[in-house]
Amino acid sequence: MERSQIANRIKEIGDDIPRAPKAATELLNLMNREQGSVKAMAAVIEPDPNLTAKILRAANSAFYGFVRSIPTIQRAIPLLGLNAVRTMALAICALEGFPKKSPTPGFSRDQLWVHSLAVASGLERLGKTLGLEADYLFLLGFLHDMGQLVLDKFFSPDFAKCLQLSREKSLPLHLAEQEVLGVDHAEVGLLLLHRWNFPEILVRPVRLHHSTELPKGSDTVDIAMLRVVNALAHQAGLGTDYNAGGVELLQSDLHFLGMDAAAVENLRGRLADSREQTEALYAAMS
Repeated sequence: MERSQIANRIKEIGDDIPRAPKAATELLNLMNREQGSVKAMAAVIEPDPNLTAKILRAANSAFYGFVRSIPTIQRAIPLLGLNAVRTMALAICALEGFPKKSPTPGFSRDQLWVHSLAVASGLERLGKTLGLEADYLFLLGFLHDMGQLVLDKFFSPDFAKCLQLSREKSLPLHLAEQEVLGVDHAEVGLLLLHRWNFPEILVRPVRLHHSTELPKGSDTVDIAMLRVVNALAHQAGLGTDYNAGGVELLQSDLHFLGMDAAAVENLRGRLADSREQTEALYAAMS
């Protein structure tokens, strides 16, 4: 497919992407209104037995490490927190929108999801380290590479060429995508975010997570953190075997965030050490 055809097709596929499930739409409405309660959250989740079962499996996984079993959503919400349960539910809905099997040779959706969960937890951890009270960071980390799933689903032959180029030249996947497609997964990911009406606070960081400039704005910190954690997750080998070139760790981001070598190594080590828990969380959610 020629670049001009790809550009036209990208404009068209927004309507082909599945709409958000009812539970996801209702949870996003709660998020957009910045409202929520145990009762309201449970009322959205509990009517969906599949979603309920997966949330409870995740809550009881090694990722959280609770000693006692969590038997109900009503119990899970106060223990994990409203935001954690909402984020997990939205993540599970996204997982169900893109089944495990990929049509693209050399691409692993399992690896992508493990990587996304690692970035999500790492981003949340870094935010707390920097003293940020941002309840959307886990969700931002989880969603940052969703554009790869759109390319995998709708542009499989061309996406396969991107993967091959990445392997042959040890080129970061987003640069291979730009060379083959004229666009990368960071830009394509906006199709899903807009289709599902995710809040705007998530949109620009996703779009700019492979840029090399540090943009000015209220979300500059979010963008810098996302790029740092994403690069460190790649370095820690978390679910990224298909991306031969990895992702560059930008010194400008580290300087902006005030992260020295010790802080970088600490976060990289925590990401690597959390591999088993992250894989356990993914297994529970999928």
